[in-house]
Amino acid sequence: MQDLVPTTSWYVSRRVELPLSLATDAFDRVVGDTHEGSALGALPDAFVAAPAVSLSGAGRQLQGRLRTARLRRALPVELELTPWSHTQSELGLRPRRPPVGSRADEYWHWAGLTLERLHARLLSAAPTGAARRHPLRRAS
Repeated sequence: MQDLVPTTSWYVSRRVELPLSLATDAFDRVVGDTHEGSALGALPDAFVAAPAVSLSGAGRQLQGRLRTARLRRALPVELELTPWSHTQSELGLRPRRPPVGSRADEYWHWAGLTLERLHARLLSAAPTGAARRHPLRRAS
């Protein structure tokens, strides 16, 4: 057991109240043509998509960068949409290399803001009432 080293996870996530099939459709509509390197819709200007959107199983993966006034160089990140349950999905953001020093605080702030805005965009891009048609199941 002495060989175990605690690690810090930089993964930030947010559940989306949509099943993966609806969430991926909404993600594709929201992301649109990010292969041209444009910013992602109404997301913070800090997130700029890299050239390609790739499929990860049934979910989505998008390479990008977080860039703010305080960060001299953009921080490469990976945005993903994966299944959480039958009725919900998960948005996740992780840096491709760990931020250091003051970049860590900037990363936490902008990663959370990016996921919140993307969450809102996915819900608005989904068919009307889609989140309500798939309520959580209660334990019996």
